[in-house]
Amino acid sequence: MKLYEIFEQDHCLIIISEILEGGDLLDRINKSDRFSEENAALIMFQLLSAIAYCHKRKIVHRDIKPENVVLLSNHVNTHIKLVDFGNAEDFKPEEIKTKVLGSVYFF
Repeated sequence: MKLYEIFEQDHCLIIISEILEGGDLLDRINKSDRFSEENAALIMFQLLSAIAYCHKRKIVHRDIKPENVVLLSNHVNTHIKLVDFGNAEDFKPEEIKTKVLGSVYFF
């Protein structure tokens, strides 16, 4: 997700980012009467590509779930963006991750 500007006011931050009109993946799945294998394959290809991009740069997301996959538009074959890197960490091959993170209902 592109971040354009951040403004700080007395008790809040105002964040200006790109508009992603398609909502998140969980909403799309719940609203669909039928989610085709072709659509699922397209989304998974993009999601796995995003994860591979992060891993090449030694970044571990640590909270991948449908709510953190955002669709650019409402079109069937839209592109996705992986968001919410609040639990992300640098990956160190010698370090074993043991801390449980993410949403409880996805474990």
